[in-house]
Amino acid sequence: MTLNISTVSIILITLTLISFIIKKDLFAPDVIFPAMWAVATFLSSLRLYDIDEIRDSRTSWIILVGTLSFIFGSAASQKLKRKKETKISRRYNKELIQKKDINFLIPERYLFWLFLFFIIFYIKDIFRVINALKSGIGFDLLRGAYFGLNVGENFNKSDSILKTYLSSFVMGIQSVFSIVCIQYFTIDVKKYKKCFIYSAILLIIQVFISAGRLEMGVFAMQIMASFFSSRGNNISNYISKKLERIKLLKRQNKILLLLLTILISAVLYITERRGIDSGVGLRRHIYIYLSGGITLMDKRLAVLDYSGFTYSAAGFYGFWSLILPVFHFIGFGYPNFYTNAVYHVIEPLQVPVQIGYKSYINAFVTTFFHVYADLGWVGLFLGMFLWGLIAGRSYVNMKKNFLSFDTTLYLLFIGTMLLGINHYPFVSRGNIIAIAIIWIMKSRRFSFTMNFKYMTRKKVGRNARNKK
Repeated sequence: MTLNISTVSIILITLTLISFIIKKDLFAPDVIFPAMWAVATFLSSLRLYDIDEIRDSRTSWIILVGTLSFIFGSAASQKLKRKKETKISRRYNKELIQKKDINFLIPERYLFWLFLFFIIFYIKDIFRVINALKSGIGFDLLRGAYFGLNVGENFNKSDSILKTYLSSFVMGIQSVFSIVCIQYFTIDVKKYKKCFIYSAILLIIQVFISAGRLEMGVFAMQIMASFFSSRGNNISNYISKKLERIKLLKRQNKILLLLLTILISAVLYITERRGIDSGVGLRRHIYIYLSGGITLMDKRLAVLDYSGFTYSAAGFYGFWSLILPVFHFIGFGYPNFYTNAVYHVIEPLQVPVQIGYKSYINAFVTTFFHVYADLGWVGLFLGMFLWGLIAGRSYVNMKKNFLSFDTTLYLLFIGTMLLGINHYPFVSRGNIIAIAIIWIMKSRRFSFTMNFKYMTRKKVGRNARNKK
């Protein structure tokens, strides 16, 4: 049955409005995700700037089925059996929240040393870019060099296996670091301003090295989601007096507005430096940025018809590309499903494709393409359902306790939803590592519970001896 992209847009707009009426939260996963694709499909249906028409009938259905699967996963997450919390852990978390002590995320004293590590790691790349700019190489070519395209001697990003692995781990750690800094800053913008400065400096360095702009968009979205989420029902846990709450909200609003202004200005500056004028060229660029991936997916679907399924190697490339090269290094060959994904899905996406008159795009193949490549319609449903399930569960836990790693995980997923115009979140090695770090650090709550229990017993024993 034929389904045009305009109809998909109307359906997604309706789903977004229904979800928003039910959740009353703009940053709920089943609101923000369909809203993003409602905008993308609407823009695509307009076919501005002579963008090619959607020809493959599967394209519209893939977007609709994928979005519905994500929403179903998010809804199912709220039906999962909740883990029983012990009295000791409830008491311990309550005391931490009342004291506004959030050192159980990452102790603040460690943040500076992590920040210093990141600075040392990026020094070589910073000087590489500075030398390139001095030689007359612009940000547009540096963007290509960042992804391995040849620009010139000493200006290309290193693509050695060791550097690739190290960069992936640093990227994952930095993602968690920045989000935790945002959480600190959200709770008390005055007390934890250093945390935000650390993450802001790292963002500037990352943008300078990569000549990218999506990083700033992700950062802005995570800040807004963090600020608005912390103002929910649990805000009374952080602020005891109404007057203090009013002052905090005013201060947050001013800072939030200032940050957004700075980020938007930075995006415009990088865009201009990459050779895009601020008039029609900028509007055209933004339009292709937001909706061009749909047209690119439409053209790329034909490749999957003869390449065969990739059986999780495309959608979960971030995981497999971390594990399999290690086995290959010790003598094992790469399995066929992995090489199939690399040669027919991952690598070809770096090649620019014409999607309209004088319009080219690469990589932005939407979040649905990789899981569809894995196992067709079954892979699309399972992959998007899983993402919705994890995102929905972390959102529910965040609403119960903002001061937790569930919030860190959900803010990470906020970023991956925005990057969904590019790829499925688990395609990125950095995301896989960040999720693994968050999962490991979440397990620390058991040690905190045990420590609290031990301290309580010790205090009781000491009081008993004093009475004697």
